[in-house]
Amino acid sequence: MDFGVALPNFKYGANPSAEHILGVAQAAEQAGYTSIWTTDHILVGPEHPRYGNVYESLVTLTWVAAHTDRIRIGTSVLVLPMRNAVLAAKQLATLDALAPGRLIVAVAVGWNEEEYDFVGAPFHQRGRLLDESIGVLRNLWTEARPRFQGEFYHYGEALFEPKPSQPGGPPIWIGGNSAAAVRRAGLLGDGWHGDEVMPDDFGRAVERMNRLAKGRGEKALAATVRFSVDLFEATGIARHGDGVEGHYMGGESEIGCRGSFAQIRAFLRRYRDLGATDFVCQFEHETAEQHVELVHAFGREIIATLDA
Repeated sequence: MDFGVALPNFKYGANPSAEHILGVAQAAEQAGYTSIWTTDHILVGPEHPRYGNVYESLVTLTWVAAHTDRIRIGTSVLVLPMRNAVLAAKQLATLDALAPGRLIVAVAVGWNEEEYDFVGAPFHQRGRLLDESIGVLRNLWTEARPRFQGEFYHYGEALFEPKPSQPGGPPIWIGGNSAAAVRRAGLLGDGWHGDEVMPDDFGRAVERMNRLAKGRGEKALAATVRFSVDLFEATGIARHGDGVEGHYMGGESEIGCRGSFAQIRAFLRRYRDLGATDFVCQFEHETAEQHVELVHAFGREIIATLDA
């Protein structure tokens, strides 16, 4: 199982900054993670302050890619129906050409109706729009003279270069925990990127996605869980040593975990045994320095020892 880190391109602890984002990205590469990820919001109302200070997802990935050497970069997740799919295809293809073979594109429908209204996108058509937008990406990334006629996008024979460096384009993972998202992952995606999914729910979703996919190609199965600032009772960073499944932080769409190293390893092995190929960690933190320390501690004490 590979591990990734959610970059602090939005506020889930210390205020995001260029130095904070780059510090976490470079720490992740040094500490043995295989991927780093940005979240995506554009314009939210004041009732969502956590997403009001956001470094734009694709611009941030481009900048971080230029300051790292090999770690994969991904969107967790890109709310594709809020964006023009043709422009997104160009941006993503360019990024994959500039950082060859490193890009993973996780996409989802999103949840914030007000944000859709702010950017002039149709919230109640977002499912159909996402399906078609995925078709636009793949069409532009693979066809020599792409053309497309759909419900939302229409273009005749066109030129689209550069193509992505990855044959067929970067893998497209479908984000979201709903039945519709799992179905979309099975039918249209190269993988499913569940967010804040506990193991039992993850296992049931994997079974459903695999039935829908019917053996169609390799599938990535990623899970994201938030880890609280008192993650490690064995490092001195932590103040508590509760069981990793004994503490879930409430609040706006959050699940957080803490525990001893042994408890966390056992928790992660459950995902691996259920078929998870990737696990993305979001480390809740109080300072940028603590964030970097948590990235290194998890790499040293968990990633390096998971199979020991």
